[in-house]
Amino acid sequence: MNESSRGRSSRWVASVVAAVALALALLRWNALPTLLALDPPMWLFQSARFAWGQLPYRDFNFNYPPLSIVLLGYWLRWFGVKFWVASLGMDLLGALNVLFFYRLSRRLMPPLASAVTMLFLLGICCTTTIKYGLLALMTYSPSLPLASLGLVMILDAGVEWIQSGLRRLTVIVLAVGCFLSLASKPESMVTALGALALLLLHDFSVRKTAAGLTAALRYYALLLTACVLPAVVFLASCSAKFGLKPMLEGIQGYGLAAQTCPWWPTGFGIFGGMAAIGEAAFLLAVLSWPGRRDFRRAHGWFRIVEALALPGFAIFAAYYWVLSRDVIEGARSWSRVKALLPLIVGTSPILLMVMWPALLITICLAALWLRKRGTLTQEQWTLFFLVSIPSAIAGRGLFGTLLTPATEVSALCYPFFAFLGPYLVWLFIHKAGSAGAPHSGIQNAFAVLLLLYSASRIAMAYPDQFDPSRYTTVETKAGPVRVGDSSGEVYRYIVEHSEAGDPLLEFPYGGGINFAAHRPGSTFSVQFLHLMMSQRLQARDAAEVRSHPPAFVIAPPGPNFLTTYGIQSMVKCNCPRLQWLPTEYPGIPGYVYPVVAEVKEHYRVQKDFGYVQLLTPAANGGPSGTKLFVRLADPSIRPPPP
Repeated sequence: MNESSRGRSSRWVASVVAAVALALALLRWNALPTLLALDPPMWLFQSARFAWGQLPYRDFNFNYPPLSIVLLGYWLRWFGVKFWVASLGMDLLGALNVLFFYRLSRRLMPPLASAVTMLFLLGICCTTTIKYGLLALMTYSPSLPLASLGLVMILDAGVEWIQSGLRRLTVIVLAVGCFLSLASKPESMVTALGALALLLLHDFSVRKTAAGLTAALRYYALLLTACVLPAVVFLASCSAKFGLKPMLEGIQGYGLAAQTCPWWPTGFGIFGGMAAIGEAAFLLAVLSWPGRRDFRRAHGWFRIVEALALPGFAIFAAYYWVLSRDVIEGARSWSRVKALLPLIVGTSPILLMVMWPALLITICLAALWLRKRGTLTQEQWTLFFLVSIPSAIAGRGLFGTLLTPATEVSALCYPFFAFLGPYLVWLFIHKAGSAGAPHSGIQNAFAVLLLLYSASRIAMAYPDQFDPSRYTTVETKAGPVRVGDSSGEVYRYIVEHSEAGDPLLEFPYGGGINFAAHRPGSTFSVQFLHLMMSQRLQARDAAEVRSHPPAFVIAPPGPNFLTTYGIQSMVKCNCPRLQWLPTEYPGIPGYVYPVVAEVKEHYRVQKDFGYVQLLTPAANGGPSGTKLFVRLADPSIRPPPP
């Protein structure tokens, strides 16, 4: 392909990717499934509290490193605590992710493979609803797209370094990526440092030979300073402002991080890993069947894949039978059968077929590096760097997650494995083609398969996520917002039956009504689910509710308003024991928070919407009329307007 044709192809790919991303962003623009509960209402309220002058870790709980809350909080402070402002911020963050994944794809693949890879990535990351959401408000924390942006910038700069050398712009991209990664999420912190170490190992022998040991060490010291020092300064300044101990308590998730250890093997977790590898081997063998002789010549290990194909499929079928037996045995209708689809072809099952082979490739390349005493070809270094980054993050879901003992793909890994899967298959086909057969038919068949999967995901998600008729526009003090349920009725009732500035409290977690109505919270804690807050913080919440009673408590019907202390499922860390499954709860069943006891004793139901109840102080049978209670970090910052 000549330069002119290559340029036209690149522009065509960029236009298609941009158009699809823009369409998906517009369909979910300024939209939320609900104003009640769920993660987006919670982090919207947390960001608003920062915008109004409160500080994370000191005035309200925040479960991640501070960069995302600081960036989004200032964004809302500058442009207004509005839903559209938050939506625009998340879309810009998503667009930057798409841009750098596209840049990376064009470094590694021809136009067709790049287009298919990006559309596959968009099809997965723009249709997930509970974890990694791209180009929408639906993600469980802004820390996720911020951390993924940092890591993909590191990948982009690192691949360019390996393939073309280190230029000034490459250093800038690498430094910015490191800053974002080091200050966004704990796993991206560790991964960014590991990526830097890997890049220095790749470069060391060449630079030492060319410039000498002293000059090489001096250069690396300057590079590490540029990449690490900004994040260290930022985190140090945050700890000085917010308090080091409270910030560390928040970054550790208020006890959440210690409840499970998904990196520790269990029998069932290993079973799931074997199922993912077996399914991947089966699909690869089936895909490669027409050109199997060429693939055997090009890849010496391909015979192992063929030998594993049928046993692997049997293990895969057995694993998913065990995992979904209740659904299968109870399937009496199409709706029950549909419940099986996410278990077999949903996000995590599809990406597990990438995660476990990527781990194996990482181990094999690391062993090769050791055997060759640090000498790998440029192609091997590129692949090693690409697979090691998501493999490092994957430790959070190797043998279970926070809520299930089954192996799963960590949310932060979604875009990386969605990118890596098509790339690995393209590389597999391309190497066989370079050995003498182009195998364009196999490549095209694989491209069609990925595009069909992406299109089917968008089509299946359309009624619930993208269809404009699903949403109702609710006019709020934070501007209009499109809501997918009837929670707008709750908002209107609260605004009509309380005064501007009255605090609100929501169980077990949330804050969407607070954000929409520009109302403060009554407690330090925003989340009374899964976390294990210290007794000191629990007592503080109860004391603040007594001192500044909320006008309304928004709570679902159910025992203790569905609050939980710790995780209430069998996922407790069993390290160093070897077990088939964890056998204990990390949380305390039936635990009653002091603030829950306070509300139970002094509040009564005023309005029951069925799915949620509104409680008011029992003393006067109605809203307390308590005025705005916000501790300001800066006296120049005004509380939200009435």
